[in-house]
Amino acid sequence: MLPEPAARVVRRYLDRVDAAAPDLIQDFYLVGSIALGGFRAGRSDIDFVATLGEPVTADHLKVLRRAHHRCWADGAAKAVVTRSWPLTCNGYFLADEADLARPPSEVIPVAAQVAERFEPRARFDVNPVSWWILARHGIAMRGPSIDNLTVHVDDADLRSWTAANLITYWRPWAQAITGSGPRPWVAAFRQLSIGRLVASGVLGTARMHATITTGQVITKERAGDYALATFRRRWHPIIHNALDYWRDLPMRSRTSLLAVRTETVAFVTHVIDSVGAVAN
Repeated sequence: MLPEPAARVVRRYLDRVDAAAPDLIQDFYLVGSIALGGFRAGRSDIDFVATLGEPVTADHLKVLRRAHHRCWADGAAKAVVTRSWPLTCNGYFLADEADLARPPSEVIPVAAQVAERFEPRARFDVNPVSWWILARHGIAMRGPSIDNLTVHVDDADLRSWTAANLITYWRPWAQAITGSGPRPWVAAFRQLSIGRLVASGVLGTARMHATITTGQVITKERAGDYALATFRRRWHPIIHNALDYWRDLPMRSRTSLLAVRTETVAFVTHVIDSVGAVAN
């Protein structure tokens, strides 16, 4: 069973699309934290992979964009009241189920959406991690069961993409936290709580380290436990802070917010710098 309120948000989202364009969404699979069994209300997103049942027109894209923006607006409004992370549906739409049998690097989706953004042909989260989760843990909301899907999964692609993502995404992320990275990122990160920044950086990079090391994709919470078992005790306080936030507990650090931010950047940078030895 899906956790509430995630199930309610998914049903409302699909109902909105179906009401405006019946049969447009043919297959709809949940991936991400829900599929991995690590969903936490107020912390997690709802991640999906969908295929479309007919040639997509400009009107269809308007329907999908409108449904996403309404879903995001609902989640953002509730987040203001509860002071939590907006619960919305992030994912991408493929033209055909056959796309899943191809390497994700060769697939151009019809559209993708994340947070408040909806963009045709965008590649948000179209990557070997998403394919891996779908193939092994995906939840079919509609369409064939996962056992009847052909999904391209390649261990070398998974590890190499993950290692590259640490360099191309997470290093600029760390630089943005210090104010020296991409300007849009710097502005966006200033709006996030310190707890969200710590959890995103520490648990996000730790789970990628785990993927490179083990070939498995794990939840953020399991990544925290992995980090405690893998990295020196010098890093344990910031790892515990990340887990505290993710578990909706008071962050135990008694240092300043600036020190917590600085230590987060230091840990993320340490993980990135360690990838070469791990990947080889």
